[in-house]
Amino acid sequence: MPAPPPLLTPAPQPSTASTVPAPQPAPPPPPVVVTQPPAPAPTVEAPTLSAERANDLLQRYKAALEARSLDQLKRIWPSLGGAAEAAMRREFQHATRIVVDISEPQVAASGTTGRITFTRGYSLVTEDGQRLQSTSHAAMDVYRSGDAWLIDSIRFTPR
Repeated sequence: MPAPPPLLTPAPQPSTASTVPAPQPAPPPPPVVVTQPPAPAPTVEAPTLSAERANDLLQRYKAALEARSLDQLKRIWPSLGGAAEAAMRREFQHATRIVVDISEPQVAASGTTGRITFTRGYSLVTEDGQRLQSTSHAAMDVYRSGDAWLIDSIRFTPR
């Protein structure tokens, strides 16, 4: 008796000449990169015109006058010029000694500008030995330049 036909027949094998490549899996998606916003820059407080800074400026002003140094004075008062500078130059040249007394300083500031008011006692000895003295109320307008406070102008009122 002949064998019964198989229930399943094997599928024909494709020839190697007409092979279609099997589909490749899709590449994985690029990784998700989570970026943090940059940290805010640290805030650097601009130096305010404190009593300490005002006193430092007043001491430098006093030291420049007593040293009779126009260079020192112009470092803290860069706008000094013209007739005021010429008068200071003559006074420094003809004085053998200058003594400055600063008292009762008051400070008012707003942002990058301020005013220092004080009483200034000023005495000098001239080359020919004369002693001159004055006391006046002073109003010093100042401004901030970088970390430093500088003199913009000074007005004197006799006392």
